Amino acid sequence: MGHISHRVHFDAPPELVFARGTDPEFMPQYWPKMARIWDVVGRPDEVGSSFRFRERLLGRYYEGRTEVVAVEAPRMQTTLTTYSNGVRVRWEMRITPTDHGIDGVDEIDYEVPRGLLFAIADRLVLRRAFENALTHGGEKFKALVEAEAAAVPHA
Repeated sequence: MGHISHRVHFDAPPELVFARGTDPEFMPQYWPKMARIWDVVGRPDEVGSSFRFRERLLGRYYEGRTEVVAVEAPRMQTTLTTYSNGVRVRWEMRITPTDHGIDGVDEIDYEVPRGLLFAIADRLVLRRAFENALTHGGEKFKALVEAEAAAVPHA
């Protein structure tokens, strides 16, 4: 099993970061490999809600399904994703208010199917691909959310 952790500081309200970070329809705007979202069931702040997607990874398209398995809006959401190739990803997003904005932490645990080919791919390519997508997607997500927060007049 692999583990990846990623931290981002936001100058935006936690409710906005949570709402955008859990909305599957918003994902293609910041997630670099997301090609399509469909079959959205339920609301992102409800356990059991889910969606299907198509994502490009390493030059190939993979389909998958993501289901919300735990949520404490607007502080935390955990999803479980199963890809068509057998890869499974548990993703926990946590939001913590600070004196100057909020800190967001993504904790990702992933499993690849057993076998020599997947073990080699994980060691040489998959982990790096996940990390790069998370870093670049996180930077773009931060920019989009902070721009939206700046455009809203403060009370």
